[in-house]
Amino acid sequence: MSSKCRKKSSEASIELTVEKLIHRGVGLCRETNGRVLLIRHVLPGESVFVHSIVKQKGTYWVDSFDILKPSPDRTAERCPQSSVCGGCPMIFMSQQRERQEKLNIFNDILERARIACQQPPQVTYCHFSSSRYRGTLHFKDGKTGFYRQGSHQIAPLTGCKVLPPVLIHLLKPLDQVLHQFPQQSGDLLFAIKPDHDALLLHFKLHSKASSAFKKNLLDALANRKEVRGVSVEYRRKKQLLCGSDWLEFHWNRSKVQLKVSSFFQSNPKSWPMFWELVTSWSESCVQRGEWIWDGHAGSGFLASALSNHLILATEPSPQTMKNLRGVVGQEGLCFQCTAESKINHERALQLGGMILDPPRSGLSNKLKQWIVEKGPASVLLFSCEWSTLARDLSALLKSYRIIEPLHIIDVNPGTFRAEAAVFLTRLQEIDMSS
Repeated sequence: MSSKCRKKSSEASIELTVEKLIHRGVGLCRETNGRVLLIRHVLPGESVFVHSIVKQKGTYWVDSFDILKPSPDRTAERCPQSSVCGGCPMIFMSQQRERQEKLNIFNDILERARIACQQPPQVTYCHFSSSRYRGTLHFKDGKTGFYRQGSHQIAPLTGCKVLPPVLIHLLKPLDQVLHQFPQQSGDLLFAIKPDHDALLLHFKLHSKASSAFKKNLLDALANRKEVRGVSVEYRRKKQLLCGSDWLEFHWNRSKVQLKVSSFFQSNPKSWPMFWELVTSWSESCVQRGEWIWDGHAGSGFLASALSNHLILATEPSPQTMKNLRGVVGQEGLCFQCTAESKINHERALQLGGMILDPPRSGLSNKLKQWIVEKGPASVLLFSCEWSTLARDLSALLKSYRIIEPLHIIDVNPGTFRAEAAVFLTRLQEIDMSS
């Protein structure tokens, strides 16, 4: 549990059995009086001896425990740090068990939302090795890494499998600098090109950086050819220390410039899977030449898989609109970049389909209402947060039905994060006259 949110724990001496894993891969146990306890880093069927319990925001968490009867699917083979590191909270279990538990969690969330599917989801798997090309590490007390399970202490990254070697090799010289400045702490954001030849590092500091700290960072990192940019930030004031603050990526035929703060799928091995889904949806559900609205376009990652369509690209963040406009004119694509507020009645009549890839908070109520009342004949909805996906689907199913099967892309093995994609078709012709 986070030390910032932790309340005083109460002692306990009880033996419990883990019933199942729920949202975010958390284990659920029940006391004999029916009280529900949540517990991390466990598997269904395991027996645990609880030493202490803590209450946080009305929920009871097991704060300290021993495993009495471990599951045969618990293993350290996939990662030597799986017992302590919080970077991959599901990597302590076998790959087969992890995949099954993710499916169980997904189906449980849909069932609780009363969304019935006749077919099982179609799942595409990625390998966990070198699967994280964008993300956040933490540095504190002269060390860099992921947080330990349920704490703000740094776990060692020795033998880390999910980070690409180009980043792992930089951690030793970086820790040498941080060891000289143990008072410096914060988050380290990184972005790496898929071909491993370039990366950006951005230090988001908890306290103001001294000139000596910044100089030592430059001495350690600036002359390395793989480092294309180093920057620091304190209280939203950013300073570029060397190089550039962007990397050039290619989405199919499109060239974009991305920063460490830009959103893109962190595992390049999954990119063709996303593009294949977008292409399949557009070819089967949208007539050639019709407008498609990419409602959360980002840097054009999903829309770059479309051809023979006119694409209306909107993005709530003004910073990413520049990248979208940079995609205009690419062969086979026709973009019009606009704000969501400028989608008018006349343009809505021209829409043949809509792609949605909202943030983890899900679709806004205003957008959901618009889709229910005036949305196009076909919608492709992506989501990495299954609880908000279920909530949004419950609203959209007033006017749409699901084209089964649902799709899951296991983008980040070892974590509870996986991307779901749902094809939706309108129940009846849209009445746009009102």
